[in-house]
Amino acid sequence: MDWDKVDLAGVKAASPKTGKLSPLDLAKLIVASKLIRKSVMACIQTAVLVYLQRNWEESERRLSFEAKERGMSSEDLFSALAKGEIDLGDE
Repeated sequence: MDWDKVDLAGVKAASPKTGKLSPLDLAKLIVASKLIRKSVMACIQTAVLVYLQRNWEESERRLSFEAKERGMSSEDLFSALAKGEIDLGDE
């Protein structure tokens, strides 16, 4: 993928929130963050970054497949999805 061709103008800069965690999982997150002396939000940020690093290759394959199905470049579909212009769940 050519990141120089990706248009991110108009991508909302909101921070995503987690789904509801069980009381035990929330407590584990709080304790883990305190043990490593980081905020809960810093731990969530790290978890998201690790998830992306581990799973982006598969996501990029899916992106490429979806783009080909639509007759678009991967970069254009990436931009449209990031901006909320296309929602794959509606189709």
